Amino acid sequence: MTASAKLSRDDGDKVLRLLDDAIALAINEHENRWIVALNHHAAVISSFLGKTELVKHYYRLHTCSRPGHHWFPCFFPAGNV
Repeated sequence: MTASAKLSRDDGDKVLRLLDDAIALAINEHENRWIVALNHHAAVISSFLGKTELVKHYYRLHTCSRPGHHWFPCFFPAGNV
């Protein structure tokens, strides 16, 4: 985590794009443990960068990836389903 935090200070957007790519791959491969871990990691880095909306986004995906949770409501805001 320390190396990621240092890198995020230098180029936070690049780090988050890298994590987004890894999250997309994990989603495509149905690797829920990786989805949860990578979203948590991205949320922590987003928090470090002061990007509160991204923190919410990544923790929402983190929560939706946990066993027993249904994906569909996670991708549509309430009232838009």
